[in-house]
Amino acid sequence: MPIVVKRQFKLSLINIRLISQFPLARLESAEDLTMAYAAIEPLVDRLENLGNDEAAYLDTLSMLIEQYEIDNKLYELESILPGEALKYLMEYSFRMVLSSLQFRHKLPTLQG
Repeated sequence: MPIVVKRQFKLSLINIRLISQFPLARLESAEDLTMAYAAIEPLVDRLENLGNDEAAYLDTLSMLIEQYEIDNKLYELESILPGEALKYLMEYSFRMVLSSLQFRHKLPTLQG
């Protein structure tokens, strides 16, 4: 018999407010994309001071934005040299890991 693990999710007032402003659902149009960017902008502006609920919302909405951009080929990958793409991915990966560590462990951010 398979083991079923249910993840508990507590819907906080912060989640209700964020989701009512912009629901977490697949982006279907350029208008959805524009509204999604508008929804994450205030969160990104205070990235260092986000609570867990806001950070989870930002992460999820960022993934939805990324998927829309990939699905609609909004990146011109053909014009990027392989070395440039690799350099960008390595820098992006480093920034994401560093940001995650800073958020989780309340470390100071690097300037520059």
